[in-house]
Amino acid sequence: MLTLLSNICLWLYSILLLAYPPAFRWEYGEEMTQLFRDMLQDSIRQRGCWGILEVWFCVLPDWVSTVRQQRLLAGSYYRARWIFARVVQAAIALIFLAFGFVYWFYVR
Repeated sequence: MLTLLSNICLWLYSILLLAYPPAFRWEYGEEMTQLFRDMLQDSIRQRGCWGILEVWFCVLPDWVSTVRQQRLLAGSYYRARWIFARVVQAAIALIFLAFGFVYWFYVR
């Protein structure tokens, strides 16, 4: 019975991990799952079924804050990257425009 509950909890936790940004999930997902599995096993060994609830009461508030934080960080990273790309494009366009004016004035 407890192994069935443990497997269901691991499955639910793996679904919760999908809320994280892909890069974060790729880098830390395996370690987070292992930590959750270890916490669950230790808690079940010490407190039985009540240990499962203890783990979830510990994990869920942390999950909410961490997902929010990582989503904001991922968004600001991609936003900064987008802005940097546009600044580089504008600088290149201005260089070509300046060379165009110089060429136009000296060729005439």
